Amino acid sequence: MVAQQSRAKKGKAGNGRKSMSQSIARNDNTATQDDENISINLILAILSTGIMAFIGILTETLTNVLFPGLMAEFHVDTSTVQWLTTGYLLTVALVTPLSSYFKRKLKLRTIFLTAIVLCITGCLMAACTLNFPMLMTARILQGAGTGIALPLMFNIILEQSPKSKIGMLMGVGGMVVAVAPALGPTVGGLVGTFMPWRWIFVILLPFLFVSLVCGPKTIHQVTPTEEAHINPLHVLCLAVGFVRFVFALDRGGSAVTAVSNGDTSATTQCVIAVVLLLIAMAALLVFAWVSHRAFSPLVRLTVLRSVKFRWHLLAYVLLQFVTIGYGYMIPNASQLGFGASVLAAGVVLLPGALLGAASAPVSGSLLDKFGPVRPMFTAMLADLRAFASKR
Repeated sequence: MVAQQSRAKKGKAGNGRKSMSQSIARNDNTATQDDENISINLILAILSTGIMAFIGILTETLTNVLFPGLMAEFHVDTSTVQWLTTGYLLTVALVTPLSSYFKRKLKLRTIFLTAIVLCITGCLMAACTLNFPMLMTARILQGAGTGIALPLMFNIILEQSPKSKIGMLMGVGGMVVAVAPALGPTVGGLVGTFMPWRWIFVILLPFLFVSLVCGPKTIHQVTPTEEAHINPLHVLCLAVGFVRFVFALDRGGSAVTAVSNGDTSATTQCVIAVVLLLIAMAALLVFAWVSHRAFSPLVRLTVLRSVKFRWHLLAYVLLQFVTIGYGYMIPNASQLGFGASVLAAGVVLLPGALLGAASAPVSGSLLDKFGPVRPMFTAMLADLRAFASKR
């Protein structure tokens, strides 16, 4: 009798421990599922920064279809008006490397407010512009805002997203980078056909104000700030290298044009281009040397030691180069070479923009499921097939 009672007590205790373990497991699973859910605040935070980044990149190619009209209104040539895009991209390239310093030094809300103020100020100035220098200044302000907003969006995704959703949300962020340049000429063509070009920037302002309202309420600080410092020599070398490199390309293009026209200034233009290129290379080499010796460099170039990273970076740079190049070349060639209207020149790029918008989140989900190789290989084959069909 005593033995039976003892076995019964042990059985009850075992069942109790088993039910307790199952309860704990269910609670753990519930907690894990809750951790893997995407919160409303995260969605709104990504949306707020994504609006800024999207509008900034959109205006990058949006102005391309307006170049012929801007050349006539401000009495400038092609090499001058293209600085509206080149200067913008140069500003983005200079500000983006500072994002790591801003993230360590400042709170995310402060970074966000700085970016949104720059974007809104740039749009207002562009909408009220009176001359070409004023429009150029507006584009530089917009470039600075975009250079801050774009890394901020990806930092929020990487730091605050559930691990199982990072690929999908990175795909959404990549959609901003990939679709906005292709969609810009279409938007510019539609608006530029039916109203003055200044209204383009007026139409964009309400979206920026929506971002201004949502961002400060939903962007939260995850990592603490620190006493970060920056070496002015890093920024100076980077600025000199980028600016001189762009000027070297501009002078090289002028030299090619001079040779094709039989102009005697071709030799001078070529010499200037080579000198500027050497200065750019020297500045970038000094930047690499200083960064290697610095305790807290502006950009950690040690990541380039990874062979896989170098190849992935090269592929990304080349694809962006092709995308931006086509976004500039096709609308201008359609108008200046074939006499197409602003609307027709912009709509030419619309099918690709829509396809890119639809495929970006899907590719992110495929990355979460299959890894990076299959989606990237499929995309590369599609790009090669498209380029081969344009012979």
